[in-house]
Amino acid sequence: MYNFALLSAGVASSGGVGLVEGPSVGGQRPRQNSFMIEGVDNNRKDVTGANLRVPNEAVGEFSMLQNQFTAEFGHSTGGQFSTTIKSGTNSVHGSLYEYLENRKLNAVDEAAARQGNRTNPRYDQSRLGGTVGGPIKKNKLFYFGLFEYNPYGEATQPTAAALTPTAQGYEILGRIQGLSQTNLNILRQYAPAAPAPTDTTTVLGQTIPIGVLATRPNCMVRLAVVVRFRFTVTFSKVVAAKPSAFAVIR
Repeated sequence: MYNFALLSAGVASSGGVGLVEGPSVGGQRPRQNSFMIEGVDNNRKDVTGANLRVPNEAVGEFSMLQNQFTAEFGHSTGGQFSTTIKSGTNSVHGSLYEYLENRKLNAVDEAAARQGNRTNPRYDQSRLGGTVGGPIKKNKLFYFGLFEYNPYGEATQPTAAALTPTAQGYEILGRIQGLSQTNLNILRQYAPAAPAPTDTTTVLGQTIPIGVLATRPNCMVRLAVVVRFRFTVTFSKVVAAKPSAFAVIR
């Protein structure tokens, strides 16, 4: 949602300066931004940035204040980002959505193609979710809910050489008595066999050939759940006119 703020005057991209969350507002670094949800402080206390991030489909309204805001927004000197969450209405409404990024949908980078690499490294991301909102009691009590599933996978280049057993090394590990097969299977799942041996290591007296892994898997799954209830109270009072007595003295 922060990209909407770039449409305002005096707002620019962060430029990768400092600890960042959101754009640069009014010449301030992004670390000077402040974040609220439904008027409640949403700033992290250890480093700058928002504690919670509301999925786009759950955002009802988004606003950004800069420069001469009132004293109630005195937390930071940068942009004041305020988010409100959608609410249910007297009618039942819902939505399903998916945001998909997949390496097989992208063209091969020309620089990589000139080096003979005709396939893209892994970069897969999908945001799949749904919303529903409606009345519990019409004109009085409403509900809104969202669920989002976000699996993410990327092949990253390690800053240092990552060594894993070769295929032969995994075979030797599988024959070692007393070695946990559960742990070995987890290692196989997340650390593929190295293509060629470059060194050896010793496990329970057995020599295991190991090699350099070109890339290390980077996988995660994010889940987002948003639930909101809204209660509406209407006050009404009818005042009846009463006759008044007037005395006129002449």
